[in-house]
Amino acid sequence: MKQLFCLPLLLLFIVIGCSSDDSLPLPSQEKSLEQQLQAKWNMTAFNFYDDTDGELVQSLTKNGNCAYFGYIELMAGGKEIVGYYNAQNNCSEQKHPGTWMVDEQEREITLKIDQTGMEAAYKVISMDDHSMELQVIHEGGVKPSDSGIDLRVLLEK
Repeated sequence: MKQLFCLPLLLLFIVIGCSSDDSLPLPSQEKSLEQQLQAKWNMTAFNFYDDTDGELVQSLTKNGNCAYFGYIELMAGGKEIVGYYNAQNNCSEQKHPGTWMVDEQEREITLKIDQTGMEAAYKVISMDDHSMELQVIHEGGVKPSDSGIDLRVLLEK
């Protein structure tokens, strides 16, 4: 009698344990900020805000002008390329390899150009799958905030 009672119970556990889990969604694997940043980011605008009242003072957009615009390509392993287009030479591409690192907690990126040793730091203000807004902390030791400016760079993949 005990065997008859145990057999249906055992079958019940087998059926429940072997039921298909294929229809259940997998838990999402959220990417780290470093992983999200790894892409080629094209500069689309520079926005200058008044540091005291936050009012937009000036916005530079590409509009066919290559003088100030380029890209930042952030790669795995801390390698990066800063590229820009030389307006004095028919907008020819100039590439400057270097390194980068990110402070996940502060959401800050630091770039360093190998050839010149120039360093720049940015704070990630916003970011999605296609665009990003960076606040310039300093570029080559120059801090926009020292001049009362909050400089933001808009980028797109």
